[in-house]
Amino acid sequence: FWSNHDQARAVSRFGCTDTEELRVRSAKMLAVAMHLLRGTPFIYQGEELGMTNTPFPDESAIRDIEGLNVLNEARITGRYDQSWKGILHKGRDHARTPMQWSAAKNAGFTSGEPWIMLNPNYASINTEAEERDPNSVLTFYQKLFAMRNASSTLQYGSYTPLWTEHGQLFAYRRELDGETLTIVCNMSGVSANLPENPAGEIVLTNVAHPTETLLLPYEARVFRASGLA
Repeated sequence: FWSNHDQARAVSRFGCTDTEELRVRSAKMLAVAMHLLRGTPFIYQGEELGMTNTPFPDESAIRDIEGLNVLNEARITGRYDQSWKGILHKGRDHARTPMQWSAAKNAGFTSGEPWIMLNPNYASINTEAEERDPNSVLTFYQKLFAMRNASSTLQYGSYTPLWTEHGQLFAYRRELDGETLTIVCNMSGVSANLPENPAGEIVLTNVAHPTETLLLPYEARVFRASGLA
């Protein structure tokens, strides 16, 4: 898993939120990297929307007792600024803000007062908006899991890591009964060359026009080949 109630938002920690295009692309890439592995898929609320870390303005917005204890200690040791930056990067409260259902008041989560502040971007990143967008992170998750649910290879096939010394790519192969699925993810913000072109056709990608041997920043591809020895 990438996410749970004790982890910062995956797309902010391991992807990129510098632009909306990169947020969407890297959230989709992280989904491919994780959910086509062997094992039981686990999605934490908001991960399927590409929800991001919340820009907490100051310590008064924090609710996590662990984070508050860290800040209290840092105030004594003179490392407050560094500790605050750490909390903004991977504090636990990022995963505890209300689920962003809609652009309505309080993101459609409650008519009352939430226990913790909402991420201000709920007006644009929310379930209702993403259900209407064929290119959204949510729509991509639906396609991804439809593929997984229909594939015995992805559910039960073997797992072989690929190109493990590569500094940018996370890649692996799933195989079963003559079918091979090769998953390639560029986990960096720099374009990456494929060490080799996997056999088969591209059956899933998070970019509109993939090139033959070059992966864009945070690009993911799934190749399918059948009848291999």
